[in-house]
Amino acid sequence: MGRKWRWFTIMIVPHNEESTFSIRLPLVAIQVAVALLIIAIVVLLNFTNTYRQRLHEAHEARVLREVNRVQQEEIEQFESQTLVLKQQVDEIEQVAEILSDKLGISLDEDEAPAE
Repeated sequence: MGRKWRWFTIMIVPHNEESTFSIRLPLVAIQVAVALLIIAIVVLLNFTNTYRQRLHEAHEARVLREVNRVQQEEIEQFESQTLVLKQQVDEIEQVAEILSDKLGISLDEDEAPAE
């Protein structure tokens, strides 16, 4: 029981008066070629989509790195401002201590004022 091959014929007809040229291909070969072409297109589209996603992620990472750098600079500025404010509070506490000693009053918040 032999399987009969179905053939696909491509004829090339030149514009000048030369004879025609024909190519006979099995229909299975055409089907395989079309299937491979479809697979190649799907793989190419998948690759393109993945590439675009990675490109977008890389751009987003660059933006986030820049935001992070700016925030780090702000944190350093806040840290230096905090140190200055802490020094000022310490100086105020020292002055308050000196004044309380001279005036004879207590700065402890736990003690109730004498009436």
